[in-house]
Amino acid sequence: MTKNITAKYFNFFIILSIFTILTTLSGCGYHFVKSAPNSNPIKIQLKTDQPYSQFTGILISKLKSSKVTIQDNKKPDTDFFVLIGPLENTHQITNLSGNSLAGTYTDSYSVTITIINLKSKKPDNNKKTQTITLTSDGSYNSNSTQELSQASQNADIREKAYQDLSQKIVNQLNIIYQDKT
Repeated sequence: MTKNITAKYFNFFIILSIFTILTTLSGCGYHFVKSAPNSNPIKIQLKTDQPYSQFTGILISKLKSSKVTIQDNKKPDTDFFVLIGPLENTHQITNLSGNSLAGTYTDSYSVTITIINLKSKKPDNNKKTQTITLTSDGSYNSNSTQELSQASQNADIREKAYQDLSQKIVNQLNIIYQDKT
């Protein structure tokens, strides 16, 4: 008998926990991101100060694979104008060991994007223009004997950060597009 009561309380606790987590996530503005519907692809005009950089190449590839159409000029069917700010990199020492060269280092990459909704119904809508700063971090260990390894780790972290930031930009476009429709 006590096993049945305990099982009922346990099931109630699980259901209550799931409800609380979902309510909390939706209350803090978290969005479950789904890809844009294929029947109505997102059409953007993209502007960046470094059009031939590695990051821009990765971003364009990620946008195209996500069914986002990049238009050279503004057309009547263009949904958004996306301005990509300069990509910034900071290098920090997270932890140092006994000698001053050995330790854990963190590379942070950030980019500020401005998305202008060109199809906004209301010109005074405060959601017509949104500016968002996105970041991606990576850490590695290094010492004076690992000079070549450090360069390789830096390149790997940079590549992963570029991929991560590109995906975050696609996610932001999908969120704004879904809120628009």
